[in-house]
Amino acid sequence: MNKILKKYTTIPEHLYVNRAADKQLKEIIDDMQRPGYVLVARQMGKTNLLFHAKRTLENENRLFVYVDLSNSFDHERDCYRNIIDCILEPNEEVFESIDSKINSIRAKEYQPHKEYSRCLREILNYFEGNMVIVLDEIDALRGAEYSDNIFAQIRSNYFSRTNFPVFERLTYILSGVIEPTELIKDRNKSPFNIGDKIYLDDFTFEEHEAFIQKSELEVDNEISREIYKWTNGNPRLTFDICADIEAQIIDGNLIDNVKISKIIKDKYLVSYDIAPVDHIRELIKSNKKVRDAVSNIHKKNYDELNDEIRNKLYLYGIISSDLKKDPMIKNPIIAKSISGEWIQSVNRETQGNFSYGLSLIEDKKYLDAVSYLVDYLDNSETNNNELEICNYYIGFSLFHLNNIGEAITYFSKPYNESPYKENSRSLLGMCLIKNGDIKSGKDILKEFINLNEMNFASRNAIFNYANIIREEDPEQALTLYNKIVDSSSQIDNDLKGAELNKLYTSIFTFKALIYHGLGDNNQFVSSINTAMGYSDISEKLYLDFLLYTLSDLNEDNSIIEVIANTIIDNELKLKDEDIFPCDFTYAHLLDYLDLTFDNNHLEVYEKLLDYSAEHLIADTSKARITIDIHKNSERNHLDYFIETNKEVDVLPIDLLNIHRYICMKYFNDPIKFYDYFYRYKELLSHTDDILRVDIYFFAKAIKELREDNKDIKALQLCILIEEIFNKNYLEEIESEFILIYFWTASIYKENKNMSSALKYANKTLALIGNFKEDSTSLVNKEGLKSIVDQIDIMKFQILSQKQYGRNDKIKVHYPNQGVTGIIKEGKYKKFADDINNKKCIVIE
Repeated sequence: MNKILKKYTTIPEHLYVNRAADKQLKEIIDDMQRPGYVLVARQMGKTNLLFHAKRTLENENRLFVYVDLSNSFDHERDCYRNIIDCILEPNEEVFESIDSKINSIRAKEYQPHKEYSRCLREILNYFEGNMVIVLDEIDALRGAEYSDNIFAQIRSNYFSRTNFPVFERLTYILSGVIEPTELIKDRNKSPFNIGDKIYLDDFTFEEHEAFIQKSELEVDNEISREIYKWTNGNPRLTFDICADIEAQIIDGNLIDNVKISKIIKDKYLVSYDIAPVDHIRELIKSNKKVRDAVSNIHKKNYDELNDEIRNKLYLYGIISSDLKKDPMIKNPIIAKSISGEWIQSVNRETQGNFSYGLSLIEDKKYLDAVSYLVDYLDNSETNNNELEICNYYIGFSLFHLNNIGEAITYFSKPYNESPYKENSRSLLGMCLIKNGDIKSGKDILKEFINLNEMNFASRNAIFNYANIIREEDPEQALTLYNKIVDSSSQIDNDLKGAELNKLYTSIFTFKALIYHGLGDNNQFVSSINTAMGYSDISEKLYLDFLLYTLSDLNEDNSIIEVIANTIIDNELKLKDEDIFPCDFTYAHLLDYLDLTFDNNHLEVYEKLLDYSAEHLIADTSKARITIDIHKNSERNHLDYFIETNKEVDVLPIDLLNIHRYICMKYFNDPIKFYDYFYRYKELLSHTDDILRVDIYFFAKAIKELREDNKDIKALQLCILIEEIFNKNYLEEIESEFILIYFWTASIYKENKNMSSALKYANKTLALIGNFKEDSTSLVNKEGLKSIVDQIDIMKFQILSQKQYGRNDKIKVHYPNQGVTGIIKEGKYKKFADDINNKKCIVIE
């Protein structure tokens, strides 16, 4: 075969594959209104997209002008003149007679943008068709001082159409690796926001297959799919890999999946010095935020990725343009070339593990900090001071990650240097308490109570010891809180600003709660008001909440609206950690939502619930938040949700979970339980989700239907729950079906369907045979024994009607041997006497 996939500068027409971007670009050009903006990473085929548009869409009535702006100019006028020259010079036969007019305009030394506009009008007055000016590599232009003027002039060409109708026959296509909003640097000028973005995504599988056909590559479907698995449609990778495969085929080599893996590994994953991998790695090396973002993608920490960084990742060629989905690295080749280990090595090179790890702690990126500091200890020669610093901050990070057991290990290491010796001891006490060793933890914290110096260690110990004894010894707790407050001069030297205010807010909040417990409403209100003086806007929410719900001064219902509006109007964000009492946490948000849930404030409730689902909690829904509110509320949030939300607007799994919790809520109320059970049953039958509680609900319904002699309806439920379970099999809950199968067998027997009764009797015994203690909560050991006895009788009655020859092979069950009996196999004559004496029964 002849070589088709050559090293082209641009892709020839016979190999070009149309994508969605081609269609969008054609529509923009046909419309001739807003400019198009091709936004894509380098080496993704944008230049080929533009050249293909020129090849296919240019005609005698439409002129394409391609301008490469990477050829920069020192002066604005020269840049404009270059664009005009790119119109005239390739089209000399069209514009030969207007050269003198263009030169005449230039000779008059108008301002650069006016000269450009006059030249464009002269050209459009002469050429009666449409003109498309393609400005490629526009990001290169942004480095010029005059770049804002260029983009402002492009805007002007569109807004000047009223005065100069010829501009209706002019449109622009811009292309680059920079967001349109970043094109104009001066924020006092109007942003460049008039263009339609064109995202150039990778090949779909169908487009990949089209390329394989165009390339005439002689590979089967399995090989084509293997190529796509590696590239996920990246055009540059697809072309280059297929070119290498083509060369192998020409040389007579067999192509299989192993061969493809070797080609890819040798080409991209050894030296990493080939496009597009080399370019992507260089971009990542130069940008710490992008490195952190890639690390978060590897760890699936998608909440850390805002829209700005996602756009950057797209323009670096790392993720696709669909910024609404959880970002995934485009394909295995890129993922392996920018692995988590490589990111760590780059971070080590740029900063060093020790200092970089400590900087991560300042940014509260505790998990990454642990990784870098542990790596530093494992791979570096450390002095004693560095060793203690690393051990302490590893423990400190683990404490904030709530990995208390590991934190105890690090805080228990020997420390000789201050402040690590004192601080680790204080935190060790807290960790022991969190880990359940209350006495040892309290003993450690008590060591600091009588110290004169109020530093981090003693303040931390006294504060947390007071928190622990608040209920058992409120008077001593108040004394300890006051000791911290009375040491304000020492604290002020150690803590500043927000940290100091947070400490005082917490102390006076805890004091308020103690006074409330003692029944002293005046001191409660006074302490809350003192805490207010130190709190920030989010902390005031909880203080207002406490004042309204716990004091005798809760007649002013306006606080309900104030709390909701404060959250929404100030776009408050939830805190991840639950360390300080007034922090705006998810638990407090649920309290606020529950507070607003009354007949007089339902609009406020709905408003806050909508805002919470859209802005406060990633990947959640109103239904899931409502379920969480329900868990600690006595109000009917779930019933209200069902009444006020259209099912079409609620995800099926969310609607199912709502009904699960309602069924659980009314489990002992037969009328309300069945009101919701039958809708819940329908929802369960259409999802791929089954839980242990689902079997409980069906068991309850089946049992009561049987007691009402409604066997047919009971059997229908037995069959349905088995079908749902078989579709979504979970071994850990299969034992719950013992009772379901037993009832199924019983109903079939009572309705004379002996073969089905025998089938489910055997399934029941099989589950009982595999029964492990505590593996089921529907039936206890005594219940299992009773079921076995009843199954034996049932099977005896069924099988006694069948006649066996002496040499027929059978299975028998000896019910009185072992916990659930034993099963034996053999010829009928071997067991005949035992069968007649009812020592065993035939089961097959």
